[in-house]
Amino acid sequence: MKRFNPAASASSAIAEGLIVEAPSRSLYKRIAIRADLEPGSQQLLVGGIGSGKTTELMLAAVWLAKQGKSSPLFIDVSQQTDLSKLNSGALLASLGLATSARLKVLASKFGQPPPGAPPPIHADVKGAQEKIKEFAYGKTYQEWIPGPDPDEWDDDYDPGDDLEPEDYTDGYYRTVKIPARLSPPFPPLDRDIRAALEPLRVLIDAIRDLKVDPIVIFDGLDRLMDVHKFGPVAIQDLRGIRKLGIPVVASAPLSLFYGEGRQILDLFDKTHYLPPALADTAQDPFLMNVIERRGGSEFLGPDETKELCLGSGGVLRDLIALARNAGEEAYIEGSENIGLEHMRKAVLQLGQSYFLGLGHPQISALLKLRNEGAFSSADAAHLDLLLSRRVLERPPDRYELHPALAPLLTDGN
Repeated sequence: MKRFNPAASASSAIAEGLIVEAPSRSLYKRIAIRADLEPGSQQLLVGGIGSGKTTELMLAAVWLAKQGKSSPLFIDVSQQTDLSKLNSGALLASLGLATSARLKVLASKFGQPPPGAPPPIHADVKGAQEKIKEFAYGKTYQEWIPGPDPDEWDDDYDPGDDLEPEDYTDGYYRTVKIPARLSPPFPPLDRDIRAALEPLRVLIDAIRDLKVDPIVIFDGLDRLMDVHKFGPVAIQDLRGIRKLGIPVVASAPLSLFYGEGRQILDLFDKTHYLPPALADTAQDPFLMNVIERRGGSEFLGPDETKELCLGSGGVLRDLIALARNAGEEAYIEGSENIGLEHMRKAVLQLGQSYFLGLGHPQISALLKLRNEGAFSSADAAHLDLLLSRRVLERPPDRYELHPALAPLLTDGN
């Protein structure tokens, strides 16, 4: 059952060999190859929560690292800062810190250069690292200003007749505060963005001097459901990083496919979509293979496996969670295997979790989808249902209720 932990990291699943590659779904090689072949390219991986985006990005990083000439920087932005307060500058700060840390590893790996050879990193790298650290975490210090303190001027004081600042023998201290980019707030100041690019360029060039090519992978940005949160990051940070000529791959929210989000997609060279898998194992055995890879056949029969796949709606995170919850039900009852009754209880629990918090307008929209097949992603209320996985999109432009939620909806809700 340890293999069916929905909270387990993608890195541990990869390390334990629990990942199933399917030609119809595996995008990581396509993503990695474009990043490897096109310096400065920028790609997005879009998909619903729990669709497997983090796994694909990590697999891309592993593949790139194995090529020998690339140095992928995998950055989970959600582990760096509060995404609810994310603003422009945060990605530059995260990239700067990751680059600085990677430089230390690479310098240690390559060791000291032979006599007469140039140093493995630039002499001014340390200064660049300090500037990036200040940009990321902020800094407050006292700056000496020669001349009279403006706060002490009289109303009729005219500074135009005084000495030049360098001629003053007295002065005052002014408090200077550099705002942090990895702690709220993150003011979208274009001047600050440009200021951070130069020390970042120094760090990137230092990595290139070690004969490796940095490639940046940003994960966690798909949790920025509101396009108005993702937009400033794309327009300021990612546009700035493009000037450095390094490839970027980033996860992105599903909302970019709708309304104002489409304008943001135009900023990127390639967008990849990772939809829910087909839940019907007769049409696609992918979900069945995921279960078998994790040892599910040891305690799941064919009927239970089919129930599990159908109940998940093809959402990988729900698939793992259902297996885990059904296993708990079986364990509580002292059963060595998971039966249909355990699986159905787990599906019911999942459906109830999706039902909680629904208001009357949302329930009405879900019933209209079920009864009439009517659903519009252009409607803000409908889009929320899609982003929260209560509604699943099936290409091309087909929508369906999450199968775990559907039985709980009645016309009397």
